Amino acid sequence: MSDISKPHDSLFKDFLSRIEYAQRFLEVHLPDDIKQICDLSTFELQDGSFIGNELKQRFSDILYRVKASGEDRLLYTIVEHQTKPERLLPLRVLSYEVDVLQKYCNKTKSERLPEVITLVFYRGKRKYPYSLDILDLFEAQGKKRRGDFPRIPTLIDVNTMSDEAIEAHGNIAILEKLQKYIWSKDLQELAPAVLKELMRYPLPAQLKNNVFRYMLSEGECKNFENFYRIVNEHDPQEGEEIMTVAQQLRAEGVRQGRQEGIQQGIQEGIQEGIEKIAIKLLRLLISLKKKSPL
Repeated sequence: MSDISKPHDSLFKDFLSRIEYAQRFLEVHLPDDIKQICDLSTFELQDGSFIGNELKQRFSDILYRVKASGEDRLLYTIVEHQTKPERLLPLRVLSYEVDVLQKYCNKTKSERLPEVITLVFYRGKRKYPYSLDILDLFEAQGKKRRGDFPRIPTLIDVNTMSDEAIEAHGNIAILEKLQKYIWSKDLQELAPAVLKELMRYPLPAQLKNNVFRYMLSEGECKNFENFYRIVNEHDPQEGEEIMTVAQQLRAEGVRQGRQEGIQQGIQEGIQEGIEKIAIKLLRLLISLKKKSPL
């Protein structure tokens, strides 16, 4: 079961650890020079995560094996979840790339390094204004690029994508729409777009469950009863799944709050987030129970 304190990592990992979604995501977003040499039909998921728990709220990392220029190659993708523009982001990305490469060598005992591709998935309120090239941070005006390292991270700015462009991305459109609208639209407004994508590209049961978990834990809703009605009228089975996820999240929030209270005392920021989720879901369950004929 996914950790409710790491919703972004959980959702991205669930999508990108499934080859059919990973292939499409990387086909759309990988740098052109990498796509030209990679045979995306040969993708295989490899075991291994080299990002520590403290960074998993901000990063998702997946290791793949792929045929590139006729040879087996390892492709290590890092997806950073960025909500605010940050001028020094290229420096931080570089430090993390070096760190994960060191962890990779320590863990695998390999003397060969995988290709590292960092994708910055940005969903802030305005267009990303800064360069992602670390050489642009230096005061010296003249700059020389030394081969392809460090590679400039690829920016995926969902706010600059139209809904039509996102829908052209096929089975990953639901992931991108969620990232684009989860904080700017009420769940009542977002639900029809999500349900539309579920009709276009049905998700495996566990992946759909994770989508619903993400919506309920990260989204805002002024009228949960109406949100539930929208989902239930579209598909009663999905309405039932929303109810189940709501109950699970509330139970996990309470349990996690108790554990943190015993082990470290209640940390105010975390507790506020858990209580917020618990209150929202409790209101939903109460309103639905009143209307239930059982």
